Amino acid sequence: RSTLQTIVPKDDDEVLHSSVYDTWKFFGNYSKENLISGYKSQAKIMNFSIQKMIADRGLRDGESMIIEYLHFL
Repeated sequence: RSTLQTIVPKDDDEVLHSSVYDTWKFFGNYSKENLISGYKSQAKIMNFSIQKMIADRGLRDGESMIIEYLHFL
């Protein structure tokens, strides 16, 4: 996420630039539903990027990698 934050301006994607623990705020008051919506919104961004990295660097180039992050769904 921190790598993507250097590429994507905060004005273009505030959810990406927020802590996963605070993304519920983009969906209204604190609730279980908004907490899950916030998590999923950031996970959607992250999962797309991670899948692309795995496809490009891992599968195409045969690179070994260790991926650790909070957003796997």
